[in-house]
Amino acid sequence: MSFANPLMLIGLAAVAIPVLIHLFHRRKARDVEWGAMQFLLGSVVSRHRRMLLEEMLLLVLRCLLIAFLVLAMALPFVPPGSRVPWQVLLPAMLVGAAAIGAATTLWRYPRWHRGLFAVGALLILMAGGAAIAERFLQVGVWSPELGEQDVVVIVDGSASMTVAVDGRSNFDRAVDEARAVLMALGPQDAAALLVAGPGPEIRTPSPVLRPDRLEKTLDELRPTGGRMDVRRALGAAAEIFGRGHSLTRRIVFITDGQDTGWKDEGLADWAMLAEPFAAMPPATRPRLVLRLLRGPEEFRNVQVKGISLSRRVVGSDRPVKIRVEIENTGDVAITTPVEVTLRIDGEKRVLRSSVGDLTTGAVESVTFRNRFERAGTHSIEARAEIADDLPSDNVAARVIRTFEQVSTLLVDGNPSTRPFDRASAFLLAALTPEPEEIDREDLPPGSDEVASERLASGDLFDVTVIDAPDVDSVTSLDPYDVVVLADVPRLSAEAAARLAAFVNDGGGLLVAPGEHATPRFYEGWRTRDGYPVAPARLQGRETTTELGEVVRPAGDTLEHPAFRVILDTPRSDIVSTSVVSYWRLAIDAADISVRIGARLDTDAPLLVGRQVGDGRVLMTAFSLDSKDSTIATRKCFVPLVHELIMSLVELRDPGLELDPANRVVVPLAAAPGAGDRLAPGGGGLRGTYYGSPALRHARFVRRDEQPVLRWSGSPAPGVPADGFSVRWTGTLSPPRPGSYTFHLVGDDEARLWIDGRLVVESVAAAAQTGVVDLAAAPTGGPSRHGIRLELVDRAGEGSCQLSWQGPGISLQPIPSTVLDADEPWRRYLESGLDATLKTPSGATRSLPVDSVDGSLSVLVERATRSGLYSLELPPSMRDDFRELTIAGAVPFAVRGYPEESHLSMLTDADLDGASEHLDLFAIRSTADLMRALTGRVPGARLWRHMAIAALLAAVLEIALAGWIARQRRTGATTEVDFTSASDASAYRAAALEAFGLGEGARKSD
Repeated sequence: MSFANPLMLIGLAAVAIPVLIHLFHRRKARDVEWGAMQFLLGSVVSRHRRMLLEEMLLLVLRCLLIAFLVLAMALPFVPPGSRVPWQVLLPAMLVGAAAIGAATTLWRYPRWHRGLFAVGALLILMAGGAAIAERFLQVGVWSPELGEQDVVVIVDGSASMTVAVDGRSNFDRAVDEARAVLMALGPQDAAALLVAGPGPEIRTPSPVLRPDRLEKTLDELRPTGGRMDVRRALGAAAEIFGRGHSLTRRIVFITDGQDTGWKDEGLADWAMLAEPFAAMPPATRPRLVLRLLRGPEEFRNVQVKGISLSRRVVGSDRPVKIRVEIENTGDVAITTPVEVTLRIDGEKRVLRSSVGDLTTGAVESVTFRNRFERAGTHSIEARAEIADDLPSDNVAARVIRTFEQVSTLLVDGNPSTRPFDRASAFLLAALTPEPEEIDREDLPPGSDEVASERLASGDLFDVTVIDAPDVDSVTSLDPYDVVVLADVPRLSAEAAARLAAFVNDGGGLLVAPGEHATPRFYEGWRTRDGYPVAPARLQGRETTTELGEVVRPAGDTLEHPAFRVILDTPRSDIVSTSVVSYWRLAIDAADISVRIGARLDTDAPLLVGRQVGDGRVLMTAFSLDSKDSTIATRKCFVPLVHELIMSLVELRDPGLELDPANRVVVPLAAAPGAGDRLAPGGGGLRGTYYGSPALRHARFVRRDEQPVLRWSGSPAPGVPADGFSVRWTGTLSPPRPGSYTFHLVGDDEARLWIDGRLVVESVAAAAQTGVVDLAAAPTGGPSRHGIRLELVDRAGEGSCQLSWQGPGISLQPIPSTVLDADEPWRRYLESGLDATLKTPSGATRSLPVDSVDGSLSVLVERATRSGLYSLELPPSMRDDFRELTIAGAVPFAVRGYPEESHLSMLTDADLDGASEHLDLFAIRSTADLMRALTGRVPGARLWRHMAIAALLAAVLEIALAGWIARQRRTGATTEVDFTSASDASAYRAAALEAFGLGEGARKSD
């Protein structure tokens, strides 16, 4: 507790006024011998205690009256964070005043008189001293310095600020608060504005004098959405202070108190939030005024919590389950069904489902099935169709890449002449099944019967089988995604090192040991850094016939993601597998990278995995054939093998799922790596050589003067002699405009694109021609046209020849002088092309295509709202980026923060720890905020209560004094008629009655 006018407390000395008056009117009694006193003496002595009590009450009321008046004029109030409770301080002052008044009436009793007077004076002095000390402490907190100040006003722009309270959003209220703050500042003060969101939006880079000039800036403020990054906002404020001039600094942070952004792992980490100010001298560190706005009394909200797929690797050969989670994050139960809409690739395919009633905190899921008809980029958008208090979290989006093929190398450790005695026989059959009839509902719209057969044929896996002794002949494992060791006894040192490096760099490895496996080899297998490759040691074989029991997989231990699909289908008969023989897998308990994905019902590990560098390794306890178990005869075998292989594939981030930020970079084409850069100068085309026919696994890049090649072996280092592909890219500058005819011959397949348009296609070395008009440049100079030539060689000798003829040019190979091998997208920078951005709200705007860190990108400002965005590319660019685009647009998703949808507010306990790191105090009213800015200490005002108490004390004093006067008849004049008395007894009775000592009085005394 404190006082606005603490000097008025000196007036408590006025309590002595009634004391002094009482003492001055006390006259020492003078003995007068009077015979009649003998009649009065007994009555006065008997009434002395009553008179003393009456005087004490009267004097106490008069002292309290003065104390109440003084306290009312001192303007008592209770400031935030008061260290002196008013319930202690006020009673102490009043009891002290009462004690002084009571002590005065006991003047004839020195011991009581001195004791009460000392207690009263001590209470008043202690209470007054505590109040004055509290005043100085509060002034030091609220207004420690005088003069000019720099103020940074931070407005919380997160998604929760859009929630309406009493029909108006908290963000609008925050803007009004910010306007009031700026108006309350003095003319010598400087102010700056920023909006706190996923990234701070600095609206004024440095403090501005005349804060009223920021009125227009306030009108332009808009919520950012997403989660507020408090640390980055405070860091931006620290930068603004660095451009100011005043050493008195203050941050006014206006927020709804949502704890998301303030807390880390459920705790408010004030030390981390204070880091931006650590470099400042202690005297110049800003004071943080946290203005907490009131939240809604009732919150009704449903959010799309997330989208997940049943497979890590999604191919075009099979449907995938898409799971959408819906959560009720409000405090009101949703009693009506919520419709969930799923859009694939925009409006191309729309699926609908619904969830039932949602109680508070409930999470329900909806599962959709979809087959992606092509490899490449796809968008998924889920939306909950419901009207609630926070619409921005009703949608979530993802952008995924689907695979065309997964290159798999099967290494057979038992190269038998009998097909199904080979260790890889059943694995090969599972990865390359025969076409099967599929459900028409799983087909994408517009698919024909031929496409359906291809989709069901297992074309996702491109499988190569070699015998274990031939592994040394494989000089490069780069063309493969996954390597499977099927009952391989051991590898040579060179092959083992090559395979370990392959895994360390991101490849996948599945080890299925059988009876031929050598435990010593797998135990000693290490990467070049000495890290174990195998996740477990082989500690001997167990034969179930010797154990006399049937060993099966334990269904409640199948935790690896590969089992998720098979356990959710009618083919989930894995628990019926009988295991004949298996290896005891010993695991290093100290190795935290090892995970057990499944166990046998003997509690022995069945599947063990670990991360090795950027790659993954899985090891089974038995071989995946018919020798160790009956698993190859189970219905679940084919999907299980598929899921195991796909769980090992490295998923390269396409960079199209982004966190919300004020500026995000959407990549279109990456800068070439060190091995992909070409020496400057010279003509020709950029030739990229791939280790597979699918234009994947780039192995070599070089400049080819002309795409006129013929070879019988490997066309480039690291590229196989058969089963490879080449892509030539660059630009073509014809000597003059006109119509040109292109002649193409390629073995086995060759295709030519000019400016994104397919011009010629040659199959089986058949010569084909195509005609295209090459227009002049708008400036009249030579024009540049994008050129792309692709060649696929599957077997035998390879060849490719490209020729042209046109205005003044006879049929001839295209000369290198009109070709440019520079990255084809660099010409777009020269043209200054723009992409069209479409936001989740449907708004569009143009953005320039630019180069960021050597790669082609588009910079998107204010990508803070979660959902699906798209960049529509100019027609001339779409062919070069066809793998990224959907209908000519590149989709990208901005992630949401599910925790932002929970209105969990900062508590007093959260704020208590701030004082150790930040000079922070919280304010919950606009009036207190204004007082803080003007140096007036806010608090609950108590002076009115003191004034009312003084009035009551005055009324009581008047009433008590009148009652005492009537009882004592003080100052009354009584006339006695003695002439009417007939005898002495009557005379005596009349006299006693005149002095109030009649018969009734004598009896009562």
